[in-house]
Amino acid sequence: MKKILLALGTVSLLLACGDDDSGSSYDLSTASIANASIIYKRAATTRAANGSDEDEGYWKIDRQGNETRILLYDKAGNPTDVKIEKIEKLNEKLLLIETNSYPLRMIADLQTEKLYQAPDVLDTPVKEDPDGMLYFVGKWIDAVNNQMLYKLDPKNFTIEQVLPDGQKCNDFLINKGNTIYYTEASLINSGGKFKMPSGRIYPTDGVIFLAGDNDFYSIDYDRLYISKWNQKSNNELEKMTVCPLYEEGLPDQFPREIISIVKNEKSNNTIIFMPIYADIPGQTGYKLYEFDGSRIVRTITYDQDNNELHKAISIWWEIGTSQKESLANDYLFFTGSEILTLNLDDYLIKSTPYTFPASEYELYETTMDEANKRQLFTALRYEDGKVVIGEISAQGRISIINEKESSNKIINLIALN
Repeated sequence: MKKILLALGTVSLLLACGDDDSGSSYDLSTASIANASIIYKRAATTRAANGSDEDEGYWKIDRQGNETRILLYDKAGNPTDVKIEKIEKLNEKLLLIETNSYPLRMIADLQTEKLYQAPDVLDTPVKEDPDGMLYFVGKWIDAVNNQMLYKLDPKNFTIEQVLPDGQKCNDFLINKGNTIYYTEASLINSGGKFKMPSGRIYPTDGVIFLAGDNDFYSIDYDRLYISKWNQKSNNELEKMTVCPLYEEGLPDQFPREIISIVKNEKSNNTIIFMPIYADIPGQTGYKLYEFDGSRIVRTITYDQDNNELHKAISIWWEIGTSQKESLANDYLFFTGSEILTLNLDDYLIKSTPYTFPASEYELYETTMDEANKRQLFTALRYEDGKVVIGEISAQGRISIINEKESSNKIINLIALN
């Protein structure tokens, strides 16, 4: 593993913007992002005959509902004409901003608005460990950085290569003891390796997940038992059988597929959703297991006669493919004609029909705002040619929360807590 100090060499690469004199056009210092609740980009379209360059770029809507353009300021506090090419959310405190001027990529603090030069290999998404470190698979720069796993310290913006040379990573999990489980494919249904804090590597099979007090567990396909990986030290793991998963006994042919494993933050238990064989020969139903770290505490079966079967499959496929690791609130899933609400207390699914008025709007983009239980959207309103930002509530109510005298297309909608 290698600690990498970028841009300024021997000390941290915290720029506090502007200590580097290597030919940059601007001494960037801050970004006008404080108090933002929604960030988005206005982009020119062929339909934007009445739009102007002043409308383009990134904008924010603050907590009071005011809309302003996001600007980058120099060290003297003057606004610059540096163009923001892209903004991505790193976590609830930090944004990644790409520009058309040196430094090309910066990390922005949402509270202080300060800018810091970003490491070249930094990429999204990132995962945060219990100590606040940010882990990510490196940005493609050359063959060396292909699928390399890095750790970024947000206190001084130094990064460290996490895995030994030659070990590639596509997805990963981190527990409270800073042990890392990593795979070269999707985490669900694939074997991988543990990397201990000491550096020791443990290859393993089965489905690995985090449960209980942020400990590693696995589902063994040969017996369908849940096992726990006890971390005895910084160099040792011990595998211990906990309980059977399939309490009715294992059939001769069992679907070896896990659709989704996710933590229920409400109960602090882990949900496992997977197919099972139903009573009808050759047919497959689905079962939800709830695991508290030592035993199965609840199971719910969805068979062919259950009218919630297709709704459950839709919800859990969406959760699995989006690689969510936890759910803090009842989960909303917008299908286009109905809103499915998964209750995390009893796992019942409520359906609320809604109809998006396609005759009134041309939909551009949607994004979930889970913290506020709504779906945000951007669209062209036909009656006046304005581009608007709207919301669809959990009850199916559609309302416009922002409109502008511009027909520039709105993209890259980012919801902030």
